Amino acid sequence: MSRLGTPLRHGRPQQCIARKGSPSNVRLVASVPRHLIFSRKRHAFLGPASGPAPAPLIPFPPDTGTPQQHPREVTQMKIQQIRNAMVRIRYAGKTFLTDPWLAPRGSMGTFRDYPMFRCRPERLDLPLPLCDLPMPVADILAGVDAYIVTHVHPDHIDMAADGSVGAPLDKTVPVFVQSEEDAAVLRRSGFARVEVLGEETVFAGIRLSKTPGRHGTIIPCGPSCGVVFRHPDEKTLYVAGDTIWFDGVAESLRRYRPDVVMVNACAAELLDEGRLIMDDADVAALHAARPEARIIVSHMDTVPHAALTRQDMDQALRRRGIREAVFMPDDGQSADF
Repeated sequence: MSRLGTPLRHGRPQQCIARKGSPSNVRLVASVPRHLIFSRKRHAFLGPASGPAPAPLIPFPPDTGTPQQHPREVTQMKIQQIRNAMVRIRYAGKTFLTDPWLAPRGSMGTFRDYPMFRCRPERLDLPLPLCDLPMPVADILAGVDAYIVTHVHPDHIDMAADGSVGAPLDKTVPVFVQSEEDAAVLRRSGFARVEVLGEETVFAGIRLSKTPGRHGTIIPCGPSCGVVFRHPDEKTLYVAGDTIWFDGVAESLRRYRPDVVMVNACAAELLDEGRLIMDDADVAALHAARPEARIIVSHMDTVPHAALTRQDMDQALRRRGIREAVFMPDDGQSADF
């Protein structure tokens, strides 16, 4: 098991090693709004914090639901791992950015600044995030047609002390979220085009379907979701989001029969909530349930409460005999599907 303070990429040290004295001027207790603080008594989020006034709503343009036809060379799916669960997805001629967390390395302090979240003692002093972004923020955001925020947690979208989120983002770009509660947070933060995902939300001829997630083996640390992308000119993509393997994921595989499945699988864990996302055993279960699918492993080597690094996952998948079925990109790496 490689030391989590020194993440590895397939056996090679990254240039994102946690440094002693990393900036920690942004404290989680201050930066996480009240609506995200997990109540251990009720296992629920508390009421929303006050923040900036809501932006005027700009309605989504009417959509006929008829998929647009594009030349094959334009619609080829391309997936680029950025960092953590932030991924650029080129799909049916549109570019999506999932879970856009852009904080600089170490800028959010350590778990000692989050007394409401208990992790293992050896991880308390590791900075969050552990890694730098692999490219400039301007390049990450360039040409994005829509954001998808699977859930409003501090490692999935940037947060400020006043309860607002997504400060570095273009507030005029459409953003899709899992619930009205999350939509209210985005609207208070100035986003003008916010839509709650449903069973069949249509955007530019692309069908987006919300799927369930279970964000914890003991106590789910709040709701989370996944998203299925469908278009006649593309393979079906299932982004599972922050979830462990459970019957909701299995049902999504049966229902949508995806060709490509992206999972968050660093086995991040907290003492009270348990393991929060998938590990190698969950990836193996997913492969057994849908062996035809190409699996992409994301959400690696960025958060201090992760139990698996890329190197650990690589070795575990080889032991299980399924390494060839899994694409585990380095930050910044992309692939066509």
